[in-house]
Amino acid sequence: MEKQNDRNIRSVMERGPAVMYHCAQYWDYGVDYITPNITQLLGWDVAEFSDNPMFRLEIIHPDDLQRVLPKIPELFETGQQKHEYRMRKKDGTYLWVLDDMRALTTEAGDYDGLVGYLTDVTELKVAEQSLRKSELRHRAIFETVLEGIITIDSGGIVKDMNPAAEKMFGYSKEMVVGQNVSMLMPEPYASHHDGYLARYLETGEAHIMGVGRTVMGKRADGQTFEMNLSVSLLKLPEGTFFVGAVRDVSQRIRAERALRLSKERLKMSQQFAKMGTWDWHIDDDRLFWSEQMFGLYGLENDGREERKERCQDWTFEEDMPLFEEALRKCLREGEDLKCEYRVRMPSGEIRWVREQGNVVRDNTGHATRMLGVTQDISAEKHYAEELKAARIAADTANKAKSEFLSRMSHELRTPLNAILGFAQLLGMSTKHPLGDRQKRQVNQIVGAGHHLMDLINEILDLARIEAGRLHLTLEAVDVQGVLDDCLELSENTAEEYDVSFHVDCPVDLTVNVDRTRCKQVLLNLFSNAIKYNRPGNFVDVRVFEIDGELAEFRISDHGNGIPIEKQRHLFKPFERLGAETTGVEGTGIGLTLTKQLVEAMGGTIGFDSVVGEGTTFWVQLPIARQGKNHE
Repeated sequence: MEKQNDRNIRSVMERGPAVMYHCAQYWDYGVDYITPNITQLLGWDVAEFSDNPMFRLEIIHPDDLQRVLPKIPELFETGQQKHEYRMRKKDGTYLWVLDDMRALTTEAGDYDGLVGYLTDVTELKVAEQSLRKSELRHRAIFETVLEGIITIDSGGIVKDMNPAAEKMFGYSKEMVVGQNVSMLMPEPYASHHDGYLARYLETGEAHIMGVGRTVMGKRADGQTFEMNLSVSLLKLPEGTFFVGAVRDVSQRIRAERALRLSKERLKMSQQFAKMGTWDWHIDDDRLFWSEQMFGLYGLENDGREERKERCQDWTFEEDMPLFEEALRKCLREGEDLKCEYRVRMPSGEIRWVREQGNVVRDNTGHATRMLGVTQDISAEKHYAEELKAARIAADTANKAKSEFLSRMSHELRTPLNAILGFAQLLGMSTKHPLGDRQKRQVNQIVGAGHHLMDLINEILDLARIEAGRLHLTLEAVDVQGVLDDCLELSENTAEEYDVSFHVDCPVDLTVNVDRTRCKQVLLNLFSNAIKYNRPGNFVDVRVFEIDGELAEFRISDHGNGIPIEKQRHLFKPFERLGAETTGVEGTGIGLTLTKQLVEAMGGTIGFDSVVGEGTTFWVQLPIARQGKNHE
């Protein structure tokens, strides 16, 4: 009966799914028994193992054998070990087996060999390797994807974070994992985030799940930025997780905002300038308008950019050849399109427009598109016509004025000369001498006559300049000689006002001027400097050479100066700037005439004045070069 039981047990063992083997000694000393189902597992006969006890070790993959052997000594301490390794089949291929080894002991507790059970785990290993490859592949995607990916648990604690998210937020993975994800959000998002999660888990209400939207993120340095967030739910055996995909869209939003602002500015500027833009696709004759084009032609904006209208629909018939010629030169000769023409509005109103544009050509030089702008210039044209009419009227009036002044000056000189002549004869008469009172009266007549004659002469000179009839003889004039003449002629006036002269002039300096008119300019400036000076003071006259091209005359007084609010009127005719209240005689056109004479000789004039300190007039005249003498 016992033998029958042994046979039954052996039969079960030999037909079971596992191959059993026995080692009388240690595991690496070879087997002394192996069940026949080894043939079914590996294809080898039992005799291969019995004839060569070390055969089992020889068919274990060398790499796996080196891995397993160092661990065998622990078997005697633990009593059991499990190892997975590859064994070579008879056809040369390998399969994976699980070797479940157990140490045998005697009743006394001594080691008595070992028994092992080999089970085919090839399919399991293939599945594990496939899973491992899948994990590696997904990890590689996770690590290299451009979008930031953050995994959190149901409590909002960060469990994982890919490099893209690290770069985006400026944190390392180690700084974030284990922390609440709210650290990556500014307020109020940070405070509300855990509430969103709790509400979703409780009610399934998806405020953030499965919905991509733009929210604000916060970087490690505290800066906030716009990001697109999409959250997905992930249920695993170990719990519920949320996977957030984030993308930094701040640059795109800034670009969109800048583009929108640019379009608004363009629209406003085009409205302000009454200007629209157009784009003509030449080959298929498609025309596109900007929004502002409709108002230019008096049309309602129907929202369609592509237009069926063409230029000939509103252009004046007589202006069409002008436009067509400009278009031809642009398309065929490469010139910019520039044309002004009239258009008729639907209301019948006539407007002027200016067309400007150019073409876009392909590699062969063929014109494929034309882009341009259209501007309403009706107001500009109207203003130009008004300006032209005003200029003609002003020129006519100015010419009439000059002619009148010229004739009147001549007409006035004749009776005035008679008055001066008779007054002087009365004062010089020895046959009928005048009394003291009569002499004073005659002297007043003579003085007033000379003052009136100066006024007439200045008006006549001004009229000649404005009429273009002033004759100048430009020649090389010695500056020192002109100054000496002017100082001598100004001597009596200077004594009368108790004023002296300080003169500083370089030697041998000559200017290219009309000698008489140059003296007239200097005498007028000397006279003003004397009359508007303070008694007992002096007129400072200095002459400088500038870069060998100009001579600058500076005539300075030490009077009251000219208030700033009156300075801009200084060179206007008949403007005396309040000097008429000082008792200083003057005509009010001396400086106007002086400026005209200086500019007629190719020079410039100006002044600097400080109230309470005095005024300096400066005149710059061209220096004469050798051989330079012309009219």
